[in-house]
Amino acid sequence: MNNSQHDYIGSVNIGRDLSTEIHMFKIDHLMEVTKVFLSGLSPVFVLDSKVKLYHSYKIPKDDSVSILPVYINEKSKSLDKVYELYSYFYHNTNSSASVVGVGGGSLLDLVGFSVKTISGDTPLLFIPTTLSSMLAPFISGKFLVNFDRKKDFLSVRGSPSITVLDPNFIKTQDAYSLNQDCLVALSTGLTCEASFYHFVENSISLGITNWSDDLLKEFLIQNLWLRIGYGKNIFVGEKMAEIIQTASNLMIKYSKALGLGIIIELSIASNYGFLERSVYRKIKHFVTSILKLDKLPIDIQSLYQVLNYDESTFNYSTLKIPILVKPGQIVEIPISIDSIIETVKHLFFEGLGS
Repeated sequence: MNNSQHDYIGSVNIGRDLSTEIHMFKIDHLMEVTKVFLSGLSPVFVLDSKVKLYHSYKIPKDDSVSILPVYINEKSKSLDKVYELYSYFYHNTNSSASVVGVGGGSLLDLVGFSVKTISGDTPLLFIPTTLSSMLAPFISGKFLVNFDRKKDFLSVRGSPSITVLDPNFIKTQDAYSLNQDCLVALSTGLTCEASFYHFVENSISLGITNWSDDLLKEFLIQNLWLRIGYGKNIFVGEKMAEIIQTASNLMIKYSKALGLGIIIELSIASNYGFLERSVYRKIKHFVTSILKLDKLPIDIQSLYQVLNYDESTFNYSTLKIPILVKPGQIVEIPISIDSIIETVKHLFFEGLGS
């Protein structure tokens, strides 16, 4: 990216006065971003502590600027951290304040939830710093936190006013986590458009550390345009990923859970006769090569308990998931929980390499 590059990617109108704009901007210093997008407002920063570790040169050194570093992972995206942020915002925000969240998806969810439940009209600017959070920004109109070790159990309506992408942030991610994060784009392609699915497949095969800046930019923008234009919030693998994370007590990283969710949902699609067996095996082999796993790291009993918890709470014995017919084409149908459990058992015992 050139230093002068400032690209408008798109605007997402969610309805009921909810909208967000997404821009691409090379960030040399975080205060530059606030001057461009939040002119006249006093920024209050919440940073993933890894940002302070790896990108300290971007962070304001002025003591008059409020900055809170937060150690965060999926398991700590909880009400305890929300209360911590309540205290911070109470002492550091006023009517002219804006809040800038800088970090991965868990940090941004936490910031959005906290701001919207304590001061709903405070402008929010998000700067995602991981590839997965750049590929799946906050365009659904809600922020989510975990509760009682259940994935995304609590939600509040809201969206960032502005989302700014700087792909240079991901240069501190290792190749293994970057490859896994690419599964978000793979899910987009499987759900929305076959040509993008093949583009993602070919790009990953090149080796992400070998990508040019132009290829990375194209990868991000095509994915976002498809997600913005799709108009739905259900993508291949995401529902099972949520269940897998809950069943693992939030110990499995989202990108890995998404890869496992893709395999499980495609296996169901194949078992039901919607997806050709040869196509299923090809995609499964590719996803497995990214995950570098021989078997499902899932406790069957825990998964069963999570599914039965949903059944007893919401009084249903089926789960609605996207069923792949072919890359770029899905149907949404209810699948019995017993069928899901049997599919997971089969994958668990036969292994992912078969």
